[in-house]
Amino acid sequence: MSAVLEVFDPAMCCSTGVCGPDVDPALVRFAQDLEWLAAQGVEVRRHNLAHEPAAFAGRPAVAAALKDGIGCLPMVLVDGEEVARGAYPVREELARRLGLSGPAPGEALPGALLAELCALAAAVAAGSEPAFRLHLAAAGSSGASAEQVRVAVGAARSVGRELRDAVDAAVTETLDGPPPAEPAASHPLLILREAGDGACCAPGEGSSCC
Repeated sequence: MSAVLEVFDPAMCCSTGVCGPDVDPALVRFAQDLEWLAAQGVEVRRHNLAHEPAAFAGRPAVAAALKDGIGCLPMVLVDGEEVARGAYPVREELARRLGLSGPAPGEALPGALLAELCALAAAVAAGSEPAFRLHLAAAGSSGASAEQVRVAVGAARSVGRELRDAVDAAVTETLDGPPPAEPAASHPLLILREAGDGACCAPGEGSSCC
């Protein structure tokens, strides 16, 4: 049976470090480390406080640590045992705790290469094909390997899935929720619902579809 590594992240929009205006190199590096561990057969589970608070409450060690404040996050557990608190561990430490030998070097990437890989991931997460092609070529010119590109793109796709899920949840909650409060006649959601029932699709006189 493979080891289970659980990461409990603080509340943030995503866990990869490539969304938003500022790229977090520590999160990018840690995402690459988790990709490497998964390739070694480790089962990786990652929880975001903003999206999965029940996962934090369901882990006694994490719930107890949170009583002293969110400064304990991130927390990393291996088979239920705490291995890191308040910071993301480096790859070598994770490999040692998991009994893995000969981990791939966790050396820091050159600044230009890291910047292009982060920009490449951001382009994929944003869904910009021109930016993707531009930074893919630039990453190659900066010495990026096929594996480094694969990890960056994989992280960006994860961001895209998280953002789509968050938007879908918001849409579902909004459209399937209770009717809006007064004044209801001018509420855009009510107008859309009424239009779907064959009623007027816009308020006011002179509407072309009433």
